[in-house]
Amino acid sequence: ITSSTTALAIWVVSTIICFKCNPLRDSFSSLAAVGVGAFFLFHFIINISMVLGVFPVVGVPLSFISYGGTHMVTALSCIGIVVAVERKRHLSTTSF
Repeated sequence: ITSSTTALAIWVVSTIICFKCNPLRDSFSSLAAVGVGAFFLFHFIINISMVLGVFPVVGVPLSFISYGGTHMVTALSCIGIVVAVERKRHLSTTSF
C-alpha cells in the first residue's frame, strides 16, 4: 500500500507542476505545459480504471512505471518540455 500511495503522490505532484505553469505570458508555453499535464493525467486515469476493472484492458502504459520503450521516450520528452517551460518562467521573472 505504501508503493501505491507513493505512486499516486508522484502523479499528483507532477500534474500540479504541469498545470501550475499556466500563468505564463507566452500562450504556447502555457498550452504546452497544460497539454503535457493532461497527457499524463489521461494515461493515469485510464490505467487506474483498467486496474480497478472499470474500463476494458487496453495497451495504455502507466508512464515511468509500465514497460514501453516508445512511451518512455515520449514521456521523457514531455517532461523535458515542462522543465524548459518552467525554466523559461523562472528566467523571465528573475532580474539580474
